[in-house]
Amino acid sequence: MAYNDSKLCNILTALYLRNRLGKHNVTVLSCHPGNLVNTYLQRYWWPLRLLYFLVSPFTKSANQGASTVVFCSVTDEIQDIGGHYYFNNCQECEPSLKAQDLELANLLADKSNRMIDSAINFLSK
Repeated sequence: MAYNDSKLCNILTALYLRNRLGKHNVTVLSCHPGNLVNTYLQRYWWPLRLLYFLVSPFTKSANQGASTVVFCSVTDEIQDIGGHYYFNNCQECEPSLKAQDLELANLLADKSNRMIDSAINFLSK
């Protein structure tokens, strides 16, 4: 569940930044890398090797996983995307309803800023 929550936070951060910086002609996107990009961690533990063998036909290589990020970085098609901010497989996608919650995105940004301020204050003592 922590992995899913961290990915939701990434998308919510993109939503927050898009709304905050969009008026300054800054494009903010969140890119889905795909499913279980092979990191070769499975070579160290046999149950993971078995799992990887079973799911590998449905996963992406590292190059395939990077393709959406590269596409969004270099394409001219991103210039006029309107309100879209989430991409998967080099295409604009609709994120989950929770990932479209601007109030939740603002709460996350406020909490993140408070945590950063607290860390800076602690380190500056």
